[in-house]
Amino acid sequence: MNDYRLEVSRSLLQYTDTSVADIAFNCGFTSQSYFTKLFSRTFHMTPTEFRNSTKKISI
Repeated sequence: MNDYRLEVSRSLLQYTDTSVADIAFNCGFTSQSYFTKLFSRTFHMTPTEFRNSTKKISI
């Protein structure tokens, strides 16, 4: 179940500007710190680092 929640959260981080806390709670995590811990373990970066790495540079 957490794997599915993390995949959904990854899409939300990439394609929306919703806060990390709101994404965590909307994906069913009761704690932002637990969400960040699982996300980091799975994807080897924090949610914020992931979001920043997927932003496109516009010129």
